Amino acid sequence: MESWRTGTTKQYRVYLDKWKNFATARNENPVHLSVANVIDFLTHLYDTGSRYSAINTARSALSAAIDLAYSPYTVGEHPLIKRLIEAAFQSRPPLPRHHSIWDVLDLLKTWSPAKKLNLKLLTLRLVMLCMLVTGQRCQSVHLMDLEHLCKGKSSYKFHIEKLVKV
Repeated sequence: MESWRTGTTKQYRVYLDKWKNFATARNENPVHLSVANVIDFLTHLYDTGSRYSAINTARSALSAAIDLAYSPYTVGEHPLIKRLIEAAFQSRPPLPRHHSIWDVLDLLKTWSPAKKLNLKLLTLRLVMLCMLVTGQRCQSVHLMDLEHLCKGKSSYKFHIEKLVKV
């Protein structure tokens, strides 16, 4: 578990704690997983309203932290568990994160000419254009540091000196 990044630890901890509580409530050892126990747990998550992404994260957490007893498979590779995950995907597919699309280009058209913009709008316009052109996430743009800006003949390049995803 020491190899996990902070975000992975936070995400997995929720489901490892749920697994521990589930196993303890059934008087089962939370460290020794059987295929039946895992299927019961994932089915419990499904029955209590969890969506595919939550069930799949729980599967990943168990697979990464604990081995199945008496099985050549990991939790994530076992055929029955894979079928259960697929069923959860089919019946409760992941929903799009964003339900509407913001037409950024129309907004940027209203922010012109650049000479007439205040510093805040000019900065926002530059950041949006950087994100559109590079396809970077907000975190990557946040890590752009003027001290690591390299000017070329016809371009500018930022060298990001930190881990992009933590």
